[in-house]
Amino acid sequence: MFRSPRAPADRAHTSGNTIPAGAEPTSATSGNTARLGRPRRTLDLPGDLADELTASTDLGKDRTVPLHTQARASISAAPPRGPLVRNRGGGALPTRAANTIVSALGAAAGIGPADDGEPFGPHVLRRTFGTDLVRGRGEAAAAPVDVVLVAELMGHTHLNTTRRYALPTDADKTRALAGLTTDR
Repeated sequence: MFRSPRAPADRAHTSGNTIPAGAEPTSATSGNTARLGRPRRTLDLPGDLADELTASTDLGKDRTVPLHTQARASISAAPPRGPLVRNRGGGALPTRAANTIVSALGAAAGIGPADDGEPFGPHVLRRTFGTDLVRGRGEAAAAPVDVVLVAELMGHTHLNTTRRYALPTDADKTRALAGLTTDR
């Protein structure tokens, strides 16, 4: 389930209504609720500008992550009823179709499999986000971000999950050794 657990303090909080992916909204449902993807995935926005998103993973765990200002604005601009991400027919875009679209866009841009051979897709984007934050590169971060903060931003409950994004390369080790001071 996708839902936003908190609304800004100055916004009225609506009830925690959610719409199952296969159901149509009714008049009893909050106008700030939209469904996303497959069954069990819904988006509940208390108030117009929710600041977090909670997603149920395939393993049945909830992952809560903060929303970027632009994501909040995009979601609040979406139609108040129906799927948030739609297919050509106006229905909910299935996860598999979203993966296919992202993979095709990557292929069109000349982006191939990741270093570990994983085909380009949404999870590669997620890993790139985490790695760029930890390493302070790309558009994600101008300087390295603390791995504990990155874990929180990615919704990881275990720091070791995020630590994979911070594993040093040989070049990192060489730079660290070169930066050591020595007594003469």
